[in-house]
Amino acid sequence: VSDEITTTSVTVNTSVDDFTNATIAEHFGPAVGDIYYSDGTYSNNYYASKTPIGIIVSTNPVYCESANGYGHGLVMALNEAISSGCSWGDASVNESVLRANPTLNIAYTDYSGLKNTKAIASSHTLSTTAQTGYPAFYYAYVAYKNSVPAPTSSSGWFLPSVGQWWDAIEKAEKKCGYTADLLNQHYNTGIAYMNSTENDQAYSSLITLMSNSGANYTALVRTFYWCSSEMDANIWRYNFVNTDYLLCSGSKDNLNWYVRPFLAF
Repeated sequence: VSDEITTTSVTVNTSVDDFTNATIAEHFGPAVGDIYYSDGTYSNNYYASKTPIGIIVSTNPVYCESANGYGHGLVMALNEAISSGCSWGDASVNESVLRANPTLNIAYTDYSGLKNTKAIASSHTLSTTAQTGYPAFYYAYVAYKNSVPAPTSSSGWFLPSVGQWWDAIEKAEKKCGYTADLLNQHYNTGIAYMNSTENDQAYSSLITLMSNSGANYTALVRTFYWCSSEMDANIWRYNFVNTDYLLCSGSKDNLNWYVRPFLAF
């Protein structure tokens, strides 16, 4: 018997004599911190016979792309889409295909990086060309699947939304025993959020999920990571340098920020 999880239906018939009480350990369905494999299965213990490709960072259906036919788990890739920074896209264009998220409370409700990514891919020719090729999307949506194929049962890799990063950080912190201060920011009407303690907890929690898996992984860099979500003319981004904002906006043409792909299943 293994703890590897696949979708199934189970009927159990029992007969017990002289029953008093019992405690039964259960692990049904995906859980934050589970390893996600290339065949679309997942487990809370590492199986060397399989190929791990990500860590489950949320099981909240809304952020797990339930609106697009998934909704069971949100997976963060074990590696970067590119080993250095790249630009998001064309700084001269305000993307009409993306919704505006002018404040933190609205950004929190931008649930679908898959929708955002597909919208940009449909509106532009993705390539490595700075700005006009929308490189952050190219590396997350096009290039990464060539080196790390996603299961056909999944959404495929995409550039996560600001809300998906947010939810992933909250869930990772909870898994690691922290109470995320981001929980208190859901109704914040500001345009940036800074908390050095939260920054450190967010970073260490995501790293812990990967390191505890037993799989090979590339640690997140203590720098900014792109979201697929527009603020207005700028883009929302997360930052793991604890002397700076954890969540704020930045110009699309910055060449120094990183891409970590996500997928949903």
